[in-house]
Amino acid sequence: MTNRDAENRDKGGTTRGGFDELVERSSLGTPGAKALRKRTSVEHAHLARDLARLRNKLVHGPLEDATALGDLVALANQCDQMGLHDEALRGYLQAAEHLIGKIALNFEQRGNTEQASVWRARATTFDQ
Repeated sequence: MTNRDAENRDKGGTTRGGFDELVERSSLGTPGAKALRKRTSVEHAHLARDLARLRNKLVHGPLEDATALGDLVALANQCDQMGLHDEALRGYLQAAEHLIGKIALNFEQRGNTEQASVWRARATTFDQ
């Protein structure tokens, strides 16, 4: 192992050098991406990542996941309070779309396909 390899090892013993080089060669290594990372607080980055994770869980997970929905709304509220209104709006819209989808599913389960279609169409208006 070279000195450079030893310097690039994280606490878990894995080499980060290859990953860092890959990032630099990708679009994440562009001047614009670097500038964005420099001006984005760690707290903001964590909130954005949590919002994305929860929105993804709602989109690809089971519709019954009420905990993720509650967490998404709580994070959106936190973003709003921090002045991160765009992120908050995305969270609120995702929550609304999810709830309207549940309304459509309820109508469908009761055999009212006409109302189910109406509510599904309404849910698509929230696509971003």
